[in-house]
Parts: sequence; structure tokens; C-alpha cells
Amino acid sequence: MIDQGGTGLSSYTAGDLPYFASGTAFSKLTVGNANTVLTSTGSAPQWSTNLNFAALVLSGNLTLNGGTANGVLYLNGSKVATSGSALVFDGTNLGIGTTSPASALQVQRASANPTVNITRTTTSAQTLGESLYLRLNDTVGNSPRTEIGMGYGIPGTTTYTPAIIGYVQTSSSGQTYGDLYFATRTATTDTAPTERMRLDSSGNLGLGVTPSAWFSASRVYQFGSGGALEGRTNESQYLALTANQYIDSAGAFKYIGSTFASRYQQYNGAHSWSTAASGTAGNTITFTQAMTLDAGGRLYLGVVS
Repeated sequence: MIDQGGTGLSSYTAGDLPYFASGTAFSKLTVGNANTVLTSTGSAPQWSTNLNFAALVLSGNLTLNGGTANGVLYLNGSKVATSGSALVFDGTNLGIGTTSPASALQVQRASANPTVNITRTTTSAQTLGESLYLRLNDTVGNSPRTEIGMGYGIPGTTTYTPAIIGYVQTSSSGQTYGDLYFATRTATTDTAPTERMRLDSSGNLGLGVTPSAWFSASRVYQFGSGGALEGRTNESQYLALTANQYIDSAGAFKYIGSTFASRYQQYNGAHSWSTAASGTAGNTITFTQAMTLDAGGRLYLGVVS
């Protein structure tokens, strides 16, 4: 009997847990099954296969005996909390497929095609700038370059990649704007690639050169140290092939470099060839129209039709 120092329970099984039920009554909880934990209903103990962490507050550090050092805790296919070398965070860098990430995010895979897929599931129409799959932002507004490097490189060891697609900010006003450029290298050493092509914010393309500040209606393919092929957004009958010459924002002919200049132009069905004496880079050019083939097929030498 309880009042005589007993439990009031007549039989036990190994592993049973006696507990005070109510009043002067004792009860017992039989031993639980494997992989169960002792919890409470609020009035009595029970064995459970699930833990409710909604109101559970942990203080101090939680230590796991298993898992991988720096491994990110996740639920595996059996919904078991685990960690491994597939996903690692060292407090600064996050690694996927590597246990020693050398940058803020490093993705590594031994297979032939370590693909990263970003997929949009909606089929709704999107305007230019809304169909973003990858966005590289600068929230400061004064960072001059944003680049994507491609080719051979060892994270944390090599400084440069063999090829780059990049953006360079050319105006810090308001929401900013800038140019898109492409760079490659011919050296096999760890050296910076060289810019080979640039598409500026006005829509002009430079191959081996940054396009000059052309007239707003001009759309230009500029190449080498002075060659250019120019069309116009407002004149479909206009085309010009020029050497050492560009048209500035005011519509004036300007020297690109300090040497001779020439231009061949098609306009309203007529062809004209013009030359200019050697001048100074940035100065205004005075062209002489040396030859003209008009729309009627008549050829003029040294005179304007």
C-alpha cells in the first residue's frame, strides 16, 4: 500500500516507469519502442515518435554527435535530420559540393555537366527587363564593374579567368547606366583578360575599341583604331563608312586620332567620297568631297553634283 511505503502496483516489467498519477495513486508507463522519446501530454508521460518544437526554446549550443563539420543541417529523403559534405557553411562562405568554399558561394560537382538551372514556370508575356533569370545588383550605386568570369580557374588560388562578360557603369546619376563588354586573353598565365568588344549605353558597338561619343541618331559599328560603319535611326537611306572620324553630339565631324580622315557615304541613292587633311584628335574636320556618283548614275570628280 502507498501509505505503508508501497506503490500500489502489483506487477512490473523491465523498463517500466512509475509515476504519480493523482491523489495517492501511482501508475506506470511501460517501456517504449525503439526510436521513441519520452514526452508529456501535460498531465502524464508518454512515448512519442515525434517532437513538437513549436514552444520549445533552446539555450546554449546544440551539439550533434554525427554529421560533418560545418555541414548544414537538413532533412534527408527519410526526413531524418542530417548533415554532410554536399552542403557546407563555414560561417562566411557557403559551399555546394565542396567542404572548403573559397568564396561567398562556391558550387562544385565532379560530373561532366555541373549545370545550374533557373526555370520560370509562368507563360505570361514579359516586357524587356521583366524576364530576369539572373540579376547581379550593386545597391551602393558607385561600383564601376560587375563581371561574369568563364574558363579555367581554381577558387582561392587563381586571380583571373580567361574570359569575361562584364558591365561598367558610366554614369552614377539616378538609377545609373553603363556599357556591356567582352574580354579575353591569349596568355596562358594567370593574367587579366583584355577588353575586345563593347556595346555602349547608346547602342553603339566597338570591336577592339570603346565607341566614341557619337551623334544621338547614329548607330555605329566602330572597329580598330579609327574605322566605323554608321547608320541612322531617323534616316533609312543613309549609310557611311569612315576612317578616323566620328560625329559628335552637335552633329560636327571630329577626328578620332591625330592623322588623316576620310568617309564614304550613301544618301538618297547617291554615293560620295570625301577626304580631309591630317588633324588633331578631337578637333573639327573639314571634308573635301572628292568624288560623287549621283542617283542618276552620273560621276563627278572634284566637284559636288
